[in-house]
Amino acid sequence: MNPRIGMLLVTVALLAGCASTNIQPVTSGAYEQLPEEKRINRICEEEQQRLADSEMLYDNAKLTRYVNTVAMKVLPEAAKREVDIRIIVINNPYCNAFAYPNAKVYVHTGILARMENEAQLATLLGHEMAHVTHRHTLRQRLNMRNKAAGLASFKATLGSVPLVGELSSALGELGTMASVSGYSRELETEADNVGFEWMADAGYDPREAPKLFAHLMAEMEAEKREEPFFFGSHPKLADRQANYQTCIAARGDVTGGVINRKGYEKAVAPAIYETARLDLKAGRYAKAVNGIQRYLKIYPRSGRAHYLLGEVHRQRNDGNDLKKAIDFFNRATKLDRKHAETYRSMGIVYMSAKDNKAARRAFQSYLKLAPPDAMDREFIQEYIRQLK
Repeated sequence: MNPRIGMLLVTVALLAGCASTNIQPVTSGAYEQLPEEKRINRICEEEQQRLADSEMLYDNAKLTRYVNTVAMKVLPEAAKREVDIRIIVINNPYCNAFAYPNAKVYVHTGILARMENEAQLATLLGHEMAHVTHRHTLRQRLNMRNKAAGLASFKATLGSVPLVGELSSALGELGTMASVSGYSRELETEADNVGFEWMADAGYDPREAPKLFAHLMAEMEAEKREEPFFFGSHPKLADRQANYQTCIAARGDVTGGVINRKGYEKAVAPAIYETARLDLKAGRYAKAVNGIQRYLKIYPRSGRAHYLLGEVHRQRNDGNDLKKAIDFFNRATKLDRKHAETYRSMGIVYMSAKDNKAARRAFQSYLKLAPPDAMDREFIQEYIRQLK
């Protein structure tokens, strides 16, 4: 055997034999970064650069500032002195959140859109930040086997899901493991326990912690399918819910606290709308409708939200859908007369209904409002010529 390979195998065996419980949290007072952690952090930076270059990050400064403010309410001062936590939002409709060990936590717009209040957000962020402060990536890697095979399997799973292929190619080994499989049961339970204490100590209502996962489970059951990520797996959600119920029973003093539903919904409203748009793009019509209706409760006079409802019916085209689509498009134009895409979709529906005059009028409105370099301008002009 090659001596270098032999030495590598010995090193791996020694690392795997280490008890992960010997790895202390960053707040232990005896925290010292190990060589393996430095190597992991270099991998983190490479993967995060790919994510930044992928244009999948959600560029909304107000929303990003809000989730980071909640994170800082939850994270204890002792942890803030040791790690510089940053929350980053990914524009993706699937329910997911995952933490890199170098203190970057990624949260999908999809899970922001499906949580109900700030206390639930605090629960989620506490859980993910605990993975960072308690060095779970390092502890997991010291006990892992067959990492390459597992990674290939996870990435193959992600690549086959609509609107996830690009994210799958940007996520490397660490991101894929954290976002799909999560950590061992022991480490996930520790993250639950630590994050729960943080959110409760920060003044949030502890009773909201298990409600988040019960809500996600109910939504998955209604859709009759699971999602590929950690927070889209029914068994893992059931574990989270049970763990938090245990935490509540152990804590005892759970008679109240901050919930902040209205403030949360207003802050994440852009993510609710964007998630509904992406759900529609992926053909997830029921989820899209749920998201749009929730957005309309916040902003009932949103023309673009009514346009999206019309698009759901136009694209699904089942039964009486096209008539409903026209009704929503007409409502959208009354609320927002300058949204070009509404008129284009109206023209398409009218054209399929053989109402040439109405179709031509809608297409002409679209051309007046659309940018001069709109890619479909020539196609719409050809439609108008045919309709004449």
